[in-house]
Amino acid sequence: MKKIIATLYVATLVVMGAATFVENGHGRAFAHQHIYGAWWFVALWAVLAVAGAIYLVVRRERRPAVLLLHGAFLTILAGALLSHLTGRSGTVHLRTGIPQYIAVMEHNGQQYLERLDGPVVLQHFRIVADTTGRPRDFVSVFLVDGDTAEVSMNRIYRHGALRFYQASYDLDEQGSTLIINRDPYGIPVTYAGYSLLLVAFLWICRRKRPSWRIALPCLALTLGWCLYYFVLDGRWTQIPVLRSPLLFVHVVIVIMAYALLLLQAVRSAVWLGRRRTDIATTADEGHTLKVALGLLSIGIFLGAVWANISWGNYWSWDSKEVWALITLMVYAVPVHRASLPAFRRPLVWNTYMLAAFLVVLMTYFGVNYFLAGLHSYA
Repeated sequence: MKKIIATLYVATLVVMGAATFVENGHGRAFAHQHIYGAWWFVALWAVLAVAGAIYLVVRRERRPAVLLLHGAFLTILAGALLSHLTGRSGTVHLRTGIPQYIAVMEHNGQQYLERLDGPVVLQHFRIVADTTGRPRDFVSVFLVDGDTAEVSMNRIYRHGALRFYQASYDLDEQGSTLIINRDPYGIPVTYAGYSLLLVAFLWICRRKRPSWRIALPCLALTLGWCLYYFVLDGRWTQIPVLRSPLLFVHVVIVIMAYALLLLQAVRSAVWLGRRRTDIATTADEGHTLKVALGLLSIGIFLGAVWANISWGNYWSWDSKEVWALITLMVYAVPVHRASLPAFRRPLVWNTYMLAAFLVVLMTYFGVNYFLAGLHSYA
């Protein structure tokens, strides 16, 4: 069973990594139609999930926190499957005073026209500027089935099973493009999985206090990066969709996770260079890795919540999202030392941790320089 799970796990990682380069070369629609939205990709995830669940039963796992953690991931995958099967999203272009009955929908990279249940009429659109004159927000006021509605960046409007989001506008400011989304089943199930995941990681990481030798450098790296990005750089303030408190929390938590993984890579490099057992031990650093995984998981799902509020889709298989998921899955391997006893040996542990940091570098730097996607704001 372990060999089957390992094969499926590695295959999933390879496929996701390769898909980001396929998307970069052939476009988003091609990648979503032939990979992310293909039946075999869904089946690959389903078989991996079922195999993992069976393995927990066979091993007679009884630790509540571990069961809750894996149950959370299964719930998230179930929600993603529901979104894939029943969720629909698209756009509707509005001109002031002209009723619109047709939306351009998209599913698995394929576009089609769909008639709306009732007319949508734009009453007016406006750009809200800050004190420097830069756009701070885009606001559309419209009628849907006779009800007055208003949407702006990071502020959605719900009408029955439909959700409306501000996407773009016409240059003459007399027209607006809204994102519409219908996903009544996948979102609540996925969000339930996120909540269970948070509880599980807090439960697992509560047992041991963090080492100040790790916590202080991690906080210093995180504060330094946030000072540069949010204060000295300031480019994020020029994009209205990024003006969200969730962005700050999402970024800070992910950077804290990356800082912990960087410190782990440095410690592993020192150990491999000197072979000093007092520098790194798998027992002590296993807890640090669990904290990093918890932070990374929380950061990813907070980003998903923010994306759902901003663009109407909590997971778009964007290159940055995919590589963040790959990073999470790569670092999740060595915490399973009960099933993979090789990671109890310091040489194997530290070699793996140093090599795994290459995935972090790809996620943070490589995606920005070699791949394109929704996270290429600048």
